[in-house]
Amino acid sequence: MTGVLTCALPIFIALAGGPAAFADVQAVFGSAWFKLPLIVWTFCFSLHLANGIRHLFWDAGMGFDRAQIRRSGWAVVLVTLLVTVAFSLVAIV
Repeated sequence: MTGVLTCALPIFIALAGGPAAFADVQAVFGSAWFKLPLIVWTFCFSLHLANGIRHLFWDAGMGFDRAQIRRSGWAVVLVTLLVTVAFSLVAIV
């Protein structure tokens, strides 16, 4: 929710401010330096999603063996990195 508000709120305020304000916000969001926060936000979102799926398996009673916990933890890290790189290359960079 916070990430959506962080990106969406300035857009809505700029829309209310008119075309010049919207163009300013669009210039900031489209600038090269803003790509790093977008990649970091993508990493955080991906980590949260992958770990949430891991917790769903735990809620179903699966994966409580110590070895499975370690494997699923590393799987979450690997999936997070792959999703972040893939999404960043396709949508951000």
